[in-house]
Amino acid sequence: MSTNSNDSDLRNLPVLPTEVWEQVIDWMPIVSWYRRDLISCALTCRAWLPRSRIYLYRKVTLRNARHLRAFVQLLKAEVGLNPCVEELHLEYPLSSGHPPTRDFLGLSFPLMLARKLTMIKLLRLSYSGGTWAFRPPVPEFWVAMGEFKSVTTLYLGKLRFPTWTTFGQLVSSLPNLSVLICENITSPLDKYTPQAFVPGSPVKLKHIALQQIDITNNVVGSLLACTPVSGVERLVIDTIHVEQVEHLAKLLDAAGGSLLHLEISVSRGTQKKPLEVAIEDHRFVMSNTSLQSVRFRRWDDGGWIAMLLSHLNSRTISTVTIVFNSYEISDWLLDQLDCNRLDEALSQSKYAELQSLVFEYDWSLAAGRVRYLEMELQRRLPRAFKREILVVKRTPTKEWWEA
Repeated sequence: MSTNSNDSDLRNLPVLPTEVWEQVIDWMPIVSWYRRDLISCALTCRAWLPRSRIYLYRKVTLRNARHLRAFVQLLKAEVGLNPCVEELHLEYPLSSGHPPTRDFLGLSFPLMLARKLTMIKLLRLSYSGGTWAFRPPVPEFWVAMGEFKSVTTLYLGKLRFPTWTTFGQLVSSLPNLSVLICENITSPLDKYTPQAFVPGSPVKLKHIALQQIDITNNVVGSLLACTPVSGVERLVIDTIHVEQVEHLAKLLDAAGGSLLHLEISVSRGTQKKPLEVAIEDHRFVMSNTSLQSVRFRRWDDGGWIAMLLSHLNSRTISTVTIVFNSYEISDWLLDQLDCNRLDEALSQSKYAELQSLVFEYDWSLAAGRVRYLEMELQRRLPRAFKREILVVKRTPTKEWWEA
């Protein structure tokens, strides 16, 4: 077909209302793989720009000081961008080859952005190479952080704090924070000084995730100082060690009856016998009497799952979830799960209201292995199978805290 014919066809297309095209744009973040489609829409005409911009700037990622300065200038030039930005990610990439500068994280970003971004819900500070040293900033830093009044979710990944006091100051600086996700954060000194940290108004956290963290008494102390844990509804504890049970028990006791959802996994190589002893000694999870769901990520030895279920002191649990990795699906590893003990634990009267015993697997598991898993679980868990509560499904692609 000739070029002239193509131009003629385009001119003869019906003119649709802007509202119709806006609905098409609404679908693009779901079905499109690339931002370039949204960019093309934004450049098509002025009528399409506002709707396209909502999705283009919903998540803003800044990786260096140059990005930060350019974004500040853009906010000054385009006053309509502020309500579009819902997520701010400060991520220093491994490929940069240079450590992040102090002024980028410690000084610049809150002072330059806090009052210009009044609608962001998620703030993410992370480093993809090594760990990012969060040095004690100037006092103005905390004042500026307090201006992020719209932030409800804070994600901290691969940060190294000088002390856990500084960690507590960062968490408590966001006045309306309700979700805290910490992954692989450290403090070489493992020090917390209560006298040096008195938050003006404790944040009311509802959800806390502590992933790949060496949980010590000082970590728990800083958390208890900056939030009334008695209001926490969800607690995710990843890769714990036996020696951490004592400290985690303090956190669980402080949450008490408010805790509704618990997710836990035990570090590889942990021996079952000392873990059982630690749980008995510290009355682990005994004070959490209102739990509605528990989720376990199992590693080498899954016998601890049945043991922990026996110790739970809640009669309101409706869902128990066990997460597998695909490579774990084998006869030997199902034996390690101790299904007989698991089936017996869930037959106790306190689990009379249990509606689902869910086994999750990741996306890479072949269909044949899924069927094998279903049949093996039916055979190994006859009581649960008889109650029709067994469910086998894929692990969700998004985390519980992601929009």
